[in-house]
Amino acid sequence: MAHNEFAYRELLEIVGDIRLSQFDGKVGLKYKQHFLDAGKLSVATINKRLGKAKNLLQWAVPHFGNHNPMVGMTIKLKVKVSEQRKAVSDAQSS
Repeated sequence: MAHNEFAYRELLEIVGDIRLSQFDGKVGLKYKQHFLDAGKLSVATINKRLGKAKNLLQWAVPHFGNHNPMVGMTIKLKVKVSEQRKAVSDAQSS
């Protein structure tokens, strides 16, 4: 299975088979939080997964008129994963 195909299937498993119009920032955070909670992947690997989702949604923007909520979702490499986990949790509680 190609890397992109794996990433897109994984995205659907995590967020569900939803319409593009339903894929908003909250859904994007759910996707990111999945990897942070698992704690098994490196920051670089998580960023690759987030990047593939961002690229898919970026392709969809001109075709379906949606915005891309995955822009800016990557983890800064200088920030520990545990700190990212806290930041996402705080953002979800708002």
